[in-house]
Amino acid sequence: MGHVWCVRVSLLFCCKQKTGYGILRGRVGSEMCIRDRVSTQSTGQWELNPSPTWKIFTSLALCILGVLFAGCLSMLVNNERITQMWIDTNKPQLVYTNGKVLVAVWVVSHMCAGLSLWFVWLAQGFEKHLKVMAGFCTMIFLDCIWLDALFYTYRLDLTIIIWVATLIATIVTQVFLARDKIVIGTLFLLPFVATSIAVLVYLVAFVFMFGTTWATQTVASDQMTALRGVQVPDFIFNH
Repeated sequence: MGHVWCVRVSLLFCCKQKTGYGILRGRVGSEMCIRDRVSTQSTGQWELNPSPTWKIFTSLALCILGVLFAGCLSMLVNNERITQMWIDTNKPQLVYTNGKVLVAVWVVSHMCAGLSLWFVWLAQGFEKHLKVMAGFCTMIFLDCIWLDALFYTYRLDLTIIIWVATLIATIVTQVFLARDKIVIGTLFLLPFVATSIAVLVYLVAFVFMFGTTWATQTVASDQMTALRGVQVPDFIFNH
């Protein structure tokens, strides 16, 4: 009789163990199915239906040319004036004077920034990374206005403020890129960070030479031309 009870207890224990394992296995399977379903929904149609090749390369060209155009627009518009002022300016020893090399570095850094923007588009589109796009828009806007601020106000301190803001916006954009796991986009922004730091160093060197206002023969000529166009009231000469 005792042996019978032992057999019954053993069978009951085995059945409970098997039932518990079966429930556990079923639960794990359901969790895996849910996780796979959520993962598929999160990727959406982007990975299931990738963009055609022509669209990928068109977006690449637009990103690079767009960032490059924004960075070089002020230079192209004020090319003659910038060249003359660069020739007339007494430059600090720290400043590299070969203009062609400086322009080449400028173009390469902006092309790399365009590639970084393209990788954002590849990561399921711009609309999925609004904070990253806000950072890029801030960078591009500041990149468009700094030359105008320098060559129409001759204020080096204002230009330094603009480039500090540009550097901060670039670093914040890199942080958002890393958070969105677009690491390659973060790497392609490094040349733009290096260029921003180099421009800041050059501007500080000019401040030590000229003060906060850029003074050259061209600047003095422009100021005299502006003064000639000012209408002087007659009562000044009557006194």
